[in-house]
Amino acid sequence: MNHADTIMVISTTEIKAVINDSTKALSRKFSVSTTSAKRGLYTDLFDVTMGSATMRESGGNKYTDFSPENIFLGLNAGSQTIPSGTEGKNNVFVGNNAGFSNGSGRSNIFIGDLAGYSNTGWHFNTFVGSSAGYNSNGSDNTFVGCSAGYSNTSGQSNAIFGDFAGAMNVTGNHNSIFGHASGIYLTAGNDNTFMGYYSGRGASSGGSDSHYNCLFGSESGRDVTGDSNVMIGRQSGLSNLSGSGNVFLGNQAGYGETG
Repeated sequence: MNHADTIMVISTTEIKAVINDSTKALSRKFSVSTTSAKRGLYTDLFDVTMGSATMRESGGNKYTDFSPENIFLGLNAGSQTIPSGTEGKNNVFVGNNAGFSNGSGRSNIFIGDLAGYSNTGWHFNTFVGSSAGYNSNGSDNTFVGCSAGYSNTSGQSNAIFGDFAGAMNVTGNHNSIFGHASGIYLTAGNDNTFMGYYSGRGASSGGSDSHYNCLFGSESGRDVTGDSNVMIGRQSGLSNLSGSGNVFLGNQAGYGETG
């Protein structure tokens, strides 16, 4: 094809279609052009390299970042992560701002808007739910539910399931908490097992640092702040605030006991 046969021209300065047939006295051109002064406005919105695929919006914020080290999907998900050596790798963050502050944390799974937002360098966590583990900087935690484990800052090896369950836990370790708002005011307690709606909720004033309690049933040990209690049954030990070493078995067993 010679120059006279040219139909389409694409260059750094223009896109042009040309129809030029002298035998039919026809000559038409259609162009879309820009000037050099405008070139600085171009923004890479979708980058594909040998190592990663990244999609951005015009302001530069990332929406996706797929690489051999990590998978991030959502506005600014994992945007602070810096893979180096064994650190900052094997993470999956899905949701707007999920894992936003993660720098060197590895092998974490955060799913949900703001899930694991403040995690910086901790490992082996699974957070599922909006704002689950929002403030967490501990390792080996599993939080499932809206705001589950929200305030956890250094607690480790906790399993928390349910909306707002363990939401105020800050430094507690080795707790198993299941149920809506179960253990919500437990702030520093260790080695507790709570199962049921509002079970082991803890005193709302000043939080709770109770340890070694086994509470099973809706609202079992609801206000407990003491240690080493066993309360099994709906509302068993419901009003027991500071008592320790109690055993309550049955529906509303020890309901009115306070010590």
